[in-house]
Amino acid sequence: MTTDYYRKRRTLAEVLEIEGIGIHTNCQTKLRIEPADSGDGIRFIRTDLDEPVVFIPSVDSVLDIPRATVISSGEHQLYTVEHLLAAFYGLGITDATVYVEAPEMPALNGSAGGFVERLQEIGLKELSGKRQFYRVQKPVYVEKGDQSIVVLPSTEFRVSCTISFDNSYIGDQYMDFLLTPEGFAEQIAPCRTFGFKEEIEDLLDNNLALGGSLDNAIVLDRDGNLLGDKPQFEDEFVRHKILDIIGDLALLGSFIVGHVVAIKNSHFLNVALAEKIAQRIKRSPAELARNSRRAGEEMMEIDSIVKVLPHRYPFLLIDRILSMNYEEEKVVGLKNVTVNEEFFQGHFPGDPIMPGVLIVESIAQLGAAWVLSQPGNEQKNIYFMGVDKVKWRRPVRPGDQLVFEVTSKRLRSRSGMMEGRAYVDGELASEGLFKFALVDR
Repeated sequence: MTTDYYRKRRTLAEVLEIEGIGIHTNCQTKLRIEPADSGDGIRFIRTDLDEPVVFIPSVDSVLDIPRATVISSGEHQLYTVEHLLAAFYGLGITDATVYVEAPEMPALNGSAGGFVERLQEIGLKELSGKRQFYRVQKPVYVEKGDQSIVVLPSTEFRVSCTISFDNSYIGDQYMDFLLTPEGFAEQIAPCRTFGFKEEIEDLLDNNLALGGSLDNAIVLDRDGNLLGDKPQFEDEFVRHKILDIIGDLALLGSFIVGHVVAIKNSHFLNVALAEKIAQRIKRSPAELARNSRRAGEEMMEIDSIVKVLPHRYPFLLIDRILSMNYEEEKVVGLKNVTVNEEFFQGHFPGDPIMPGVLIVESIAQLGAAWVLSQPGNEQKNIYFMGVDKVKWRRPVRPGDQLVFEVTSKRLRSRSGMMEGRAYVDGELASEGLFKFALVDR
């Protein structure tokens, strides 16, 4: 990432209370947002029911209700969580408990600006522990008619959004936004939700927008006439769409490192994209390997690994091979990193970090074990001749589990090249291209 800001965990410095009207339910609602401990995550608790009900925002909890992001817990619902979730995500708040005295968040002025201003006033507190990340490796795509949203590999969280309305005031709008806490607070959070006069009757018939007014939404008619105040930005409409994307992707719990490209997006598409990303997160290299092993692929425990690799303690850096897929030419393995590793005695004592060169060596050993285990290579050794495009993405510390994924790019009788990656908790830690030679023992 271009910044380490979002790698840290944060909570509120003190308790925050906010009141307002729910834009869809028209209920008077009050929030009490309390600091939480590292690892607690974001939790909502409805206190207006006979017994308090806890809501955990996630893609699995979202209900298919148009024009808002609604989460459920059992038979109960909580409306319009996306603006507060966007405020948490944009400011880097990972842990907080939100007590709600109604079935909906307060709309305030129809943006996340009010939440952000109050959160900035009371201040934030950094917590111990690491935030969970997911770095997009392959595009994830959702479309519906002429609407689409895709997330592409990137080194940062960026949103490029295009909207197009047959309305003279809005027309076509585009914005490219790189997420930073300052940029979010100034350019995205203040942007209000919007709607059209001609839609109001249908929304009311569906028990939506019951609390909507010119105070919490920008309203236009079909001819492009404003019914209330002018927008703060000429392109406020596309900016609000970006706000919705950020709030809906916050349902993942993990911080996304990727480039989101949206065309005419909606809450439905945003959540559908989040669901697909959630499936990718669950299907980490380790999980994929376990699934494929159940399908009959080979695996290797340490006693088998030492039969093909010449390395021994303290230089044997692979604990287990989870799967070897000869058809796809891919192997997945792991190493459990413990504080007892010999190199931690001298590598940053007091702040133990696994040497990056040993992470690269671990990837190479996994690739070597895979090549040497193939028929015809029993009496050969493998020597690495070059490493290209090596990058280290995050530190690896005691207690981490490194999951390696190596894919063959070229394999000949006497040489080859492979691509390797190392992950911790689904987040890319290191990667590179490895060139090697096969020689007789």
